[in-house]
Amino acid sequence: MDSLRNHFLIASPKLTDDFFDHSLVYLFEHNDEGAFGVVVNKPAPATLSEIVDALDDSSDVPPLMIGGPVNRNVVLFLHDNNPEQAESMELFNGIYLSSTAGFLDNLRGDRAPARCRAFIGSSGWAPGQLGQEIADDAWLVVPARPNVLFDVPYDDQRQAAASTLGIDLNLVLPTGLN
Repeated sequence: MDSLRNHFLIASPKLTDDFFDHSLVYLFEHNDEGAFGVVVNKPAPATLSEIVDALDDSSDVPPLMIGGPVNRNVVLFLHDNNPEQAESMELFNGIYLSSTAGFLDNLRGDRAPARCRAFIGSSGWAPGQLGQEIADDAWLVVPARPNVLFDVPYDDQRQAAASTLGIDLNLVLPTGLN
């Protein structure tokens, strides 16, 4: 299977897993060793300022999302690079990743990127696992778009990603349920 790096996984109606039901996942790694990403459309019950010391509830604080069921003690940031974030790693054209203390210092100092999302936890798949789930029709796959990731409200992101394929998720029925 070709790499699905920088793609969205749209949970199909067939996927009824407690965590991934109705989710949209951004994959930022996919290779022979597995896949890694974050769920982008599930808000956390807390705010970022509630879990990070010395961070107030200013308007520059990004929303906190539940990125997945693993590494729940790690906060990851996906963002653009304006203003430039020296410690961040570019994942794909215009999408950067950070989890450093320096990035948190930038948030505290009002030097956060204009377009930023925070994620607690992440999502991962073992080698071959994601390919099997896709073959089992658990996921629709579409190239990721920064505007869907950063500019669309979280409750509309799944449909916005599906629209790039011309699909209205309200018209898709679960099939092949066991």
